[in-house]
Amino acid sequence: MRLPQARVYHALSTGFAGLLAGQIKEQSGRPFILTEHAIYWREIAEGATEVECGFRVIRQTGRTEIAALRRHWTSTFRRLARLAYNQADAIVTVCEANHRLQLEEGAEPGKCRVIPNGAPVNALVAASLHAPFANGKPRIGLVGRVTPIKDVETFIRAAHLLTTRLPKAEFVVIGPTDQDAAYYRRCRRLADELGLDGRLAFTGELPPQECYTGLDALVLTSRSEAQPLAVLEAMSAGRPVVVTDVGACREMVEGAEQTDRALGPAGLVTPPQRPQATAEAVLALCRDPQMAAQMGRAGQRRVQTFYRQERCLEEYEQLYEQFL
Repeated sequence: MRLPQARVYHALSTGFAGLLAGQIKEQSGRPFILTEHAIYWREIAEGATEVECGFRVIRQTGRTEIAALRRHWTSTFRRLARLAYNQADAIVTVCEANHRLQLEEGAEPGKCRVIPNGAPVNALVAASLHAPFANGKPRIGLVGRVTPIKDVETFIRAAHLLTTRLPKAEFVVIGPTDQDAAYYRRCRRLADELGLDGRLAFTGELPPQECYTGLDALVLTSRSEAQPLAVLEAMSAGRPVVVTDVGACREMVEGAEQTDRALGPAGLVTPPQRPQATAEAVLALCRDPQMAAQMGRAGQRRVQTFYRQERCLEEYEQLYEQFL
């Protein structure tokens, strides 16, 4: 297979992309930069049925076979990650949580750096024009693909717990529903069983501006994350967030270091797979619109200061220049 000639090769994941980039480096002698957004082996172990590149690792079969497949692919992608770390000239990830995992898996500290994702701040300004929870009819949304690792079921159960306490609230799941059709059907069935017809809707995928314009708060109930773009987008739009304590979520919401933390929290952090805790956090925002608005403003300031898209691009330009 003939590959395009380049002065630097950049793989955007471990797994198959990292494997190919490592082979190209061996053949060409050119530098290999690795960026790892999601830690694939960790996500598979946590329940992912497919990895970020679209490769499906778990298909419908018996429980015993699923467990065996999960062990196999966790081990396989873990070995591929270690191989990529060894071959790469520079290793980038998006958050400190991932950085620590990379070091634990044998990545050389001198190769590693953190370049956070960036959010298109100006593109979401319109979504921030209305204050959260201002009209007495709260709209609470989960933005993400409907897959097990996003744990949409916890969001649905939290919505059920809130229906009597927030009788005017509306709940929406915004994101693609075709990546795991069986899980989507399971979520719809759960919503029906809990009597959420008319209170909870699946919208499918929407442009970011449409996602956040009508939302009062973003909820993320994931079992595993790196640095979720949905949280950055919601913060950029001035929406308070409720997130699980996974990946970089806590540092995004509360701040990664002293200067960042001084901006104040952008939302509330809950344990994973705890519908009651998620519901209580949403209720706290609904009952205190002033606090919710303050958190929304803190999130906007955090994105503008630490997570601007321009800053992310500048850091990658500097990295490329190092190897050109």
